[in-house]
Amino acid sequence: MRELVFALEYEPGCNRVADTLANHPDASVRSLSLHATDDRLWRVDHATGTPDALAAIEDAFLNSDYYADCLATEDCNATQTTQVLDHTTETLVLYSYWERTPLCASIPHIARDHLGDGLLFDTRHESRHYTWRIIHSGEGNVSEFFDELETTVGDCAQMEMLRTAVASPSTNDTSNSNTELAP
Repeated sequence: MRELVFALEYEPGCNRVADTLANHPDASVRSLSLHATDDRLWRVDHATGTPDALAAIEDAFLNSDYYADCLATEDCNATQTTQVLDHTTETLVLYSYWERTPLCASIPHIARDHLGDGLLFDTRHESRHYTWRIIHSGEGNVSEFFDELETTVGDCAQMEMLRTAVASPSTNDTSNSNTELAP
């Protein structure tokens, strides 16, 4: 198993969720679950922040012109549904379902195209910084994945490679409760 960790730093106006999080630096969104097939994507996200930040994040997810993970620079006419699963004063849990069109591009779909099936995704979005961790079989072409991602993102974001390594097996040490995505 191989691990890829990279981040996108979005330019203002290119990603509504990034713009919203930049306006609320105390807030963040992390994935609880993310699955993609050739033509669909499902995800559950957990957001934390102030009540105002959570309201703005909810609005960004529910009312954007196109899905937050879509890398298309214009409306790609994808069918998307986002539902609020839970909302408290400090947390928001969102379920999103997205049907891809030929114009759509997303990190999970580009990864599937170049790294194959059975990918595991972990994401964390803070301000304009969107960190991705992908665990894959080690098959496929990582260089082609990053080349296509860089081309697709274009001028909307800067890409930074944080880590590529063999995924470490569990040490069965349950005393370490750190579940955060490490840079």
